[in-house]
Amino acid sequence: VFRAGLPAAPGLSLQMQTEVVDKQRAKEYFQDPVKSPQLDIINTVAKLGKTISHTRTEFRCPSSNDLIAFSSHVKYMPSGSYWMDYLFRNRQLYDFYVNASL
Repeated sequence: VFRAGLPAAPGLSLQMQTEVVDKQRAKEYFQDPVKSPQLDIINTVAKLGKTISHTRTEFRCPSSNDLIAFSSHVKYMPSGSYWMDYLFRNRQLYDFYVNASL
């Protein structure tokens, strides 16, 4: 789940991409996640605009800090109105909104 702050506004993923840097190590980690050693995942918000946000995620070996893979995510997060922005920024109203839609 991608969000910057709470609560998370709905949005649309414009682009998601992952690139493998170390193919052999990636096989070790991603082929059988239950048996594989732990993996450090670092997610960074690279740019947070009014409607479009960019993140970068790095997958690293915890013992050597070697980069195994990285990914990027670009998300369009429109609200379109003052009231929806207010709703998504007010925790109590947002909780009411979420619970009413269940």
